[in-house]
Amino acid sequence: MPRVVVNSTPLIILSNINQLDLLKKLYSEIYIPEAVFNEVTEKTDSACHQIKSHTDWIHVCKITDESQKRMYQAKLHAGEVEVMILSQENPKADLVILDDNAAKKTAKFLGLNVTGSLGVI
Repeated sequence: MPRVVVNSTPLIILSNINQLDLLKKLYSEIYIPEAVFNEVTEKTDSACHQIKSHTDWIHVCKITDESQKRMYQAKLHAGEVEVMILSQENPKADLVILDDNAAKKTAKFLGLNVTGSLGVI
């Protein structure tokens, strides 16, 4: 089973339709960078509560090279940037789950395997 790095939008979408557990069923390991965790948990909504209650199988990771963020921030949000950096830092990650088209194009340019929320469902 593939290991994935997930951005905030797919987490929010899956939480809103009560299907966050799909990630656990489909993938062996789920990673999210701190920027994604912070973005999803800044509001006290359903997605926030579900993500906070599943940190036993959703691994929150800190990227190690903050300097790389500057390369991507002109076009992308902090969470998308950290997803790509974490994917590159973590050679075990087989797939990146993003929904934004600019982020998907950038990830593909970097040689990352990419899918979106629909690809998960």
